[in-house]
Amino acid sequence: MSQKSKRKKVWNKGKIIGPKPALRPDQVQTIRVNLAERAPLRDQALFSLAIDSCLRGADLVRLRVANVQLAGDIRDKIRVQPSKTKNQSETSIVFEPTTATIKLLRRLIEEDDMSGSVKLPKTGI
Repeated sequence: MSQKSKRKKVWNKGKIIGPKPALRPDQVQTIRVNLAERAPLRDQALFSLAIDSCLRGADLVRLRVANVQLAGDIRDKIRVQPSKTKNQSETSIVFEPTTATIKLLRRLIEEDDMSGSVKLPKTGI
């Protein structure tokens, strides 16, 4: 058997590895328009939260109504404790949701009649 036939084929040869480039504003707007036309309200709200906060998916799905709502209204600044940080006691992410995100969150919470301990991205699939 020759030396060449023993080598394994590399699966990622020629592929770009590492972090992907960030979405451009026109790409974000296109996604928002498509979600508004075709997707449920929950997906629209999660996408807007993801863009506003830059949170990981694992942290987004852990969000509860109490994290974004205070006394019946959406918070001006939302504080989230990320799950995958080295020193969790000192690190938290604070972000201000945009007006569009606030409207989507308000509609989502009202339409689904959610309360404080309910997870925002209710899964019913």
